[in-house]
Amino acid sequence: MGIRPERSLKVNFTIPYNASELRITANKKLVAADWNTVEHFNRPDVKLTVRLGSSPIEAIKRFMPKAQVIIFDGESEVFQEVVNGKAHAFVTSGVGPEYAMLQYPDILFDPLKGKTFATEPIGFAIRKGDLDFLNFLNSWIIVTDASGFFQERKQYWFYTQDWRKDIE
Repeated sequence: MGIRPERSLKVNFTIPYNASELRITANKKLVAADWNTVEHFNRPDVKLTVRLGSSPIEAIKRFMPKAQVIIFDGESEVFQEVVNGKAHAFVTSGVGPEYAMLQYPDILFDPLKGKTFATEPIGFAIRKGDLDFLNFLNSWIIVTDASGFFQERKQYWFYTQDWRKDIE
């Protein structure tokens, strides 16, 4: 879960083990190929889609406050609105942009060409007051990170399609 101060009122967070990288994925018919910066999307006539309660909402408010934000309950609606040409782009993290562009290569593209425009630290969220478990998880993160495990898993899940053979 993205580590944010307001969330810390409800749960305790471990130290970060990764960072969520926010990206823009755009509709080729609605967005010019030369829109290659966040500033291009910071316009009142631009519609951006996001998932309810997600980190991109705050990032859009910060980096693209002039854009219109359309919020959906689920990821599929976020993507579909852009695929259907009803919004210029969606803002999300993780593997969503890569998979959407693979599924709709004639419709979607990455205007920032792989660059992220914001990051958010990611950690485990646990029940308030469970300090022994928090200490265990923090220690586990330190040891596991030192082994290279997190980087290997990120490479496998986010930057390859190798995992697909295991679910088909």
